Amino acid sequence: MTAPSPAPVKLQDKDIEDYGVIGNLETCALVARDASIDWLCFPFLESPSLFGALLDSEKGGRFHVRPAGEFVSRQAYNSATNVLTSSFESASGAAVLTDFMPVKGVTDQGPLRALYRKLACTQGEVEAEALFDPRPDYAAADASVELLEGGALCSWGG
Repeated sequence: MTAPSPAPVKLQDKDIEDYGVIGNLETCALVARDASIDWLCFPFLESPSLFGALLDSEKGGRFHVRPAGEFVSRQAYNSATNVLTSSFESASGAAVLTDFMPVKGVTDQGPLRALYRKLACTQGEVEAEALFDPRPDYAAADASVELLEGGALCSWGG
């Protein structure tokens, strides 16, 4: 899936066709062309939302990783996969964000469910910004976020 001819992204003006979908056979996330995950129920599709900006942009929560400032973006899936790439062009350079959710793995602590996002600068210099703002249970529960080497761990409730 490739977006139509790229235009500057308007962060608050999104249509459903501005979203790509990634998933792991248990749930899925909607990833906007501006690199914001605006909808994710986790760990299962029938679970309450973790990110719900699609329904309430003020209180719903989101997770974005993208260039700071103005940019033009396109989305496409890697051939025959559910790996989504968002390509960004800004005045100072270019970057690619790769998003995917692996099919459930198993660790010594039990099932591993994860969302992976990797931003790589491909040309010039690109200043990036990230916002990890989980709002579990349709923004009714409090989340704790622990920064780990190479990522973040979000937990809430049980």
